[in-house]
Amino acid sequence: MTTVTHVLLVSFKPSASQSTIDSIWETCLSPDTGKPYVLSTRGGINNNPEHSNKNMTHGFIIESRNQLDRQYFLDVDPAHKAFVEHIDPNNNDFLTLDFTDGVYGA
Repeated sequence: MTTVTHVLLVSFKPSASQSTIDSIWETCLSPDTGKPYVLSTRGGINNNPEHSNKNMTHGFIIESRNQLDRQYFLDVDPAHKAFVEHIDPNNNDFLTLDFTDGVYGA
């Protein structure tokens, strides 16, 4: 199986309360999709001792079975749409990077 990993790094606004951040992470770490296209989710607060996080405060990783499942999750899935609506007004910046395990060239 060739999995696709979606990485999200977020910089929350100072005005985002801890309860808001907790609610956002609960929404994205426990998507109630009822579908097998999300293999795993995990995330947490930055604790990098090198201070190279470019002001990103939290990280989140979603693993999908393949590119089609990842696209469905990003473009169609109601749980992901709810997450985006919840996080958008509370973040200063974000960065996403997706990769296919074991693919290091075009």
